[in-house]
Amino acid sequence: MAKKKNVFTHDLESSLRHLSDLFHASSTGSWIVTQAVKLGRTKLGEARASGKRAYPNGVFGLDTKMPIPDYAKEGRFLTYHAYDPRGSQDEGLLTLAEEMERRLQGQMLCAAFEDAERYLKSTAAHCFFQLRTGGGDRRPALPFHKNEFHRRHSKWRQEKYRGQAGTLPYFRDYVGFHYRDGMLAFLDELLEGLPLSKESSEYEWGLAKSWTDYRPIEFARHRLVHAFGTYETESANRLGKVAQQRIREMTSTSILTGQRTLLPTQKEVSRNIERLAGMVLHVHRGLSDAFSMQAAR
Repeated sequence: MAKKKNVFTHDLESSLRHLSDLFHASSTGSWIVTQAVKLGRTKLGEARASGKRAYPNGVFGLDTKMPIPDYAKEGRFLTYHAYDPRGSQDEGLLTLAEEMERRLQGQMLCAAFEDAERYLKSTAAHCFFQLRTGGGDRRPALPFHKNEFHRRHSKWRQEKYRGQAGTLPYFRDYVGFHYRDGMLAFLDELLEGLPLSKESSEYEWGLAKSWTDYRPIEFARHRLVHAFGTYETESANRLGKVAQQRIREMTSTSILTGQRTLLPTQKEVSRNIERLAGMVLHVHRGLSDAFSMQAAR
């Protein structure tokens, strides 16, 4: 029996393209900053050897003076022309540049996580849409909390959902509601409710590994976005041992704040992007197998 057209393939290809873009951007950004810092240290060594100075008490540096606009006075834009000046020079400037590169890497990791989460949400919606006519021997047994979904919304939205019931837009809204605390729950449900074929043990192991890989990236993303990369040790300790180790590996002391902060290196970010890509492909293969659809190679 020929396998059906795969409704999950578009999301797979879109996600892998985006992750590949981020993988390249991460590597490129790191290379540019690394070369600039290497050149800076060479110039610093040469200048010190010759005794030259092009900056007060140093070889090179950068000063900034933040202006503050005065919104209360029309036509007068600045309250302070030089509020609390800052300056960095020589090795301090190069070290700051290295931290800025690692903060850029953190943003690459956040973007990769957002893309993987978007993939999981879209895939979950397609999964529920495929299940709308009932399950089967091989189809995943995913919980569907229809009554709670309708009850938690206004009457206007309830009418809207009743009119959309059974459509893909309806299930996209449902997924947004049901997994509002994150997509780890979806991976949990797949692990528990996805009956697979002869390779089920391999798929099961892969889904468990996907959950393990996804959790520290989710943790890092939330702290990078909402707390400038800082986090409490107690919150990290609630993660599993693998996740705790990966969070520790991405943590360094910030020269900006003096706090222990998530400052992932390019190597760590690239490895995590690889993990997300592996998860995306593995979920695709598992669902393709469950719904008897042609899977991507």
